[in-house]
Amino acid sequence: MRVQRFLGLTLERVGTLHETAGDWTRAQEAYTASFDIRRALATREPTHRDIQRDLAIAYEKLGKVEQARGDGTEGLVNLRAALAQFEKLAAADPDDANSARTVAISQEVLGAALRQAGEPSEAGRRLTAALETHARLAVQDPGNAQARCDAARVAGALGDLASAARAASDACTHWRAAVGWLGRAGEGGCAIDAAQLRERLAGCG
Repeated sequence: MRVQRFLGLTLERVGTLHETAGDWTRAQEAYTASFDIRRALATREPTHRDIQRDLAIAYEKLGKVEQARGDGTEGLVNLRAALAQFEKLAAADPDDANSARTVAISQEVLGAALRQAGEPSEAGRRLTAALETHARLAVQDPGNAQARCDAARVAGALGDLASAARAASDACTHWRAAVGWLGRAGEGGCAIDAAQLRERLAGCG
C-alpha cells in the first residue's frame, strides 16, 4: 500500500511538471495513471483518510487538465466528484478547519469552471458557499491571515462574476468586501492583485 501511494504521488508530480510546461497531453496521461492507482487504493481502504483524500486530489487534477484541454463536460464531472469526496472527509471531522478550507477551495475551483462553462448561476452559488466558509474561519480565528486572503480572493471573483452579468451594484458590493478582507489580512501576504481590484472598485463611484 505504501509503495502504491508513493507511486501515485510521483505520477501526480510528473503530471504537474508537464502541466507547468504546458504539455497538457502528457499531464493528462500522468494524472490518469495516478488516478487509477488512487481509485484502486481508495476502494480497498475505504476508512483510510489519507488515501481517500488522495482520491479527491486525483479527481481535481484530472478535472483541471480536462478543462484546460477543452473537455469542459468531463472536467466538471471530475471536479464535482472531487468536491463530493472532500465534503465526505470534512463531514467525518467537522471540527477540522483545514478540511473545511479544502472544501471551500474545491467549491471555488468548481465555481470558476462553471463560469467558464457558461453556468454563472451555479458558479455564483458555489463561490458564495466558499466565501461563507472562509469568512467563518476568519471570524473563528482572528489571527488567521490566510482565511482573510481566501475571503478576499473569492469576494473578488464574485464581483467579477456579477460584473460579467452586468449587475454593477452587486459587483461593487463584492469588490468592496474583497478590499475590506485584504485590509484585515495585510494584503502584502495575499496572492491577489490589489491594485487591479482597487481599479475595478474605482469605477463604482
